[in-house]
Amino acid sequence: FEQFRAKMVPPYRIQKGQALLRQHAGLLARIESQYGVPGPVLIAIWGLESDFGAARGNLPVMRSIATLAY
Repeated sequence: FEQFRAKMVPPYRIQKGQALLRQHAGLLARIESQYGVPGPVLIAIWGLESDFGAARGNLPVMRSIATLAY
């Protein structure tokens, strides 16, 4: 885990995640209340999967989601 964390969770990503937790606290609380997913989990996934939206990829979103759902 330490090797993974060192590579995938650098200090800037932790700082950005903490800032986004504060910025979106109300929305994240509503999401957790309605769906049961804690805000820190959503922020962590957002950070790891897209570097908080910086990496958007080049594939069509709907086609990709449909493929994953299938």
